[in-house]
Amino acid sequence: MQSVSPALLTLLALAAGAAPARAACDDKCLEGIMDGYLAQLVRHDPTPLPAAPGVISRENGEDVKLGAGGWTLITKVYPGQTFADASAGQIVHIGAVEISAKTGALFLRLKIVNRKIVESEMLSRGGEPGFKSDVSGLLEPDILYDAIVPPARRSTRAELIAVVGHYAEALGKHDGSLASFSYRCDRYSAGSKFTNTTKPGQTGGSVTCESSINGLTGQAVANLRLPVIEPERGVVAALFIIPHGERQPPGATNVAEIFKIVDGKIRSIEEFGYPGKYPPSSGFPDP
Repeated sequence: MQSVSPALLTLLALAAGAAPARAACDDKCLEGIMDGYLAQLVRHDPTPLPAAPGVISRENGEDVKLGAGGWTLITKVYPGQTFADASAGQIVHIGAVEISAKTGALFLRLKIVNRKIVESEMLSRGGEPGFKSDVSGLLEPDILYDAIVPPARRSTRAELIAVVGHYAEALGKHDGSLASFSYRCDRYSAGSKFTNTTKPGQTGGSVTCESSINGLTGQAVANLRLPVIEPERGVVAALFIIPHGERQPPGATNVAEIFKIVDGKIRSIEEFGYPGKYPPSSGFPDP
C-alpha cells in the first residue's frame, strides 16, 4: 500500500468533512465573476471588479496589486477553459493570451467569498525576456477536459484527492511508479506536448507520464493546494511548489496543473510553471 503524506492526510480530512451545503455563489455565479475579470484584464482596469477589501493578489509568486503586472501587459485573452468548484468558492481559467505583443500562457485562480474576490492568483508567461516556449497549443483548448466521465468510471472527491496526492509524492521521490497513470496519459507544458512525441523541438521525446517523472530533481512537494475538484468531469486543479535545495543557489519551481482523471488514473495533465524563490512560498497558506 502506498504511503500517505501528512499533506495528503490533511486534504483527505478536509474532503471527508466538506461535502458542503449549498454554495452562496454557484458555478454560474463563479463563471460570471471570472468572465468579468478577464474582460477587465484586457481593458487594464480592475475598478469594476467585485474585489473585497484587502484582496490578496499575487502574480508568479509575487505580491502584485490588481491593475499592475500582467494587467498592464495582457491585451487579449483567447478562448480557454474554465473549471469551477462552488463548494470551495474557487474557479480556475487556463489558456493563451497576448502579452507584450507575443502569445503567452495564463493560469488564473480566483477565490470568492460572499460574491467578492478575496484571492487572485495569476501565473503568466510569454512577455518576459528570454521566454521561448511554444504555447500555441493553448490556442486549441482540449475538449477532453470538458467531457463528462460516466458514473461507472468516475471517482469521488476523496478518490480524486488521493490520486493527485500520490502524484505529488511521486514528484518528490522522483518515482513515477508511485502515481496512478493511464496508459493513454500525456503531459502538456503550457500547451506544448511533453510526452509520447518525437516532434522536432519538443523536449519530452517518447517518454511516458510515468517515466517523465523518473530522474527529476528537487525535494518533497510543498504548499499543495487543490482549489477545484470536479468529479463529474474528473478534473482537479492543483498548485504546489517543488523546492530545489540541491541547486546553487537554491531555488524552487512553482507549478499549477490541471488533471483529467478517469478510472482512478491520470489521463492527461496540463502544466504551467515558473521559477520561484527559496525558501519556497506561494503567499497562500497550506490547506
